[in-house]
Amino acid sequence: MKAKVSTYLLQRLSESSTWRGLLMLATAAGITITPEQTDAIVDAGVAVIRSEEHTSELQSPMYLVCRLLLEKK
Repeated sequence: MKAKVSTYLLQRLSESSTWRGLLMLATAAGITITPEQTDAIVDAGVAVIRSEEHTSELQSPMYLVCRLLLEKK
């Protein structure tokens, strides 16, 4: 269950629309964010999440086994 939730959250956070929605909630709460800041936050947020996904893939047992098999050839 915990793995499913974290996978779901990572998938949502890898989409710029999720970040834009979160920023809209922040502005509704009274936080002032310029359009330039919005773009920078969205780009950075998506990049961090995608980087994390890539790192997780590289550390997965399947990837490690494949890498070891390729190194033996």
